[in-house]
Amino acid sequence: MRYPKKFTVKAWKKFDLTQQDILCTRYDIILTDHLTKDEKLRKIIKKIAKNLTIKNVNKGITKFNKGMSQFNTMISPEKPTRKTKARKSKEFKEPRPQEPELNLWGSDKEYSKTMKDLLG
Repeated sequence: MRYPKKFTVKAWKKFDLTQQDILCTRYDIILTDHLTKDEKLRKIIKKIAKNLTIKNVNKGITKFNKGMSQFNTMISPEKPTRKTKARKSKEFKEPRPQEPELNLWGSDKEYSKTMKDLLG
């Protein structure tokens, strides 16, 4: 007969895998504060729904609008702060003429003739 043992998830993770295996074979292990993925999602949704009111949404929108207006004033100030200089035109070098590539095994025409001869 196996006796039940209760652990929290934090305490259970302190054991090595071998120790956990030994405890699982000797006892019925119950994790007291374990939550499934579904339970975790429900808990998070409840927290969000609790704090989500029209008043809080309006506060968030006003803060976002203030931040965007500050950002826009930083990007495009009314007075230009620096002068732009005319760029000098760059002189481009003429490209070198390309040398014909030398094929290691001869020209492609000769290669195709030999392939035709080999294939029949």
